[in-house]
Amino acid sequence: KLLLSSQRDSSFVENKWVPKKQKNPFYLFDLYKESLKKNLNIMLVLCGPRRHWILNRLDENNLPYIFLGKRPDFKDDYLNKLPRELLSKIIEECDFSIVTSLWEGGPLGIIESLETRKLTFSSRVGFSSDLLSDNLI
Repeated sequence: KLLLSSQRDSSFVENKWVPKKQKNPFYLFDLYKESLKKNLNIMLVLCGPRRHWILNRLDENNLPYIFLGKRPDFKDDYLNKLPRELLSKIIEECDFSIVTSLWEGGPLGIIESLETRKLTFSSRVGFSSDLLSDNLI
């Protein structure tokens, strides 16, 4: 099963890339790591810009993943910003998507996934409880 995450999880602070706390990449990492330990047959698919932190963390722990885009170097990587049509195609190819944010107004990832009628899991953030049933939050 392919699990999609398209959230920008990293911020550039004091000349280094750090986890963007509001997006809660710690939880995404821990959840994925646990799913692999339990042999749940899930592959994490990442796309979009500012994925520095999660990519580095996955590499440091030798965890498998798929990154759709050009591997970001130290600098900002807006070249990985995907056109909406391409993102919709990626979502359609995945089995489900996840939003792990602790706080934010949206999140847009829920709307993008629901547009393609894909199963979407989310933390209780923004308008998630208005769009998703309780068993998906």
